[in-house]
Amino acid sequence: MMECATGFLFESSKMSTYWSTQETMQHFVDIHLAPHFEAVKVALGLSYRQCFLWLIDCWSVHCSKEFLMWMVEYHITIIVIFVSTGLIGLSQPCDMGFQQLFKHFLKLFSHNNTVQDLTQLKNGVSVDNIKIDTTLKVLCDCTVNWLLAAFNKLNKPDIVKKVSYEACQMLHDLPTTNPAFLTELSQP
Repeated sequence: MMECATGFLFESSKMSTYWSTQETMQHFVDIHLAPHFEAVKVALGLSYRQCFLWLIDCWSVHCSKEFLMWMVEYHITIIVIFVSTGLIGLSQPCDMGFQQLFKHFLKLFSHNNTVQDLTQLKNGVSVDNIKIDTTLKVLCDCTVNWLLAAFNKLNKPDIVKKVSYEACQMLHDLPTTNPAFLTELSQP
């Protein structure tokens, strides 16, 4: 696990798929979710025994006996509830709105990076001699920069509310598909 200066934690699943594992899910709960819930209890003056509901999808790691037993043993006040298959978009605001827009900005920033790499053409380099560094180190650094840029673009309470909660209410003109809204966000 690696923490960067902005406070983000990067953790490899050590799998070729980059999917969550028992270990990464347990770290997520220990490092992010449980401390957040504890801070909410303190801020609201709630009992230390106050329970919280955690609404998550039916990912194999999430609904595994190993993970659920671990939750009961180490985080008894967090009650795991599963969203029925096919209903994620209706019940999880971040999946419906924020993550769609976040992925849109990741694509935008990666595309811009590629366009910058191809400026070699303007400098008289022939197409056959263009060199684009695709080593793992360079691609990893680029990916972190794209993630941070997308986060900085969207890390505003009004945007999170607009694209997530309104989208979850099934409005026919979702902000994530509204070109005027995307144009507004794309402005520096």
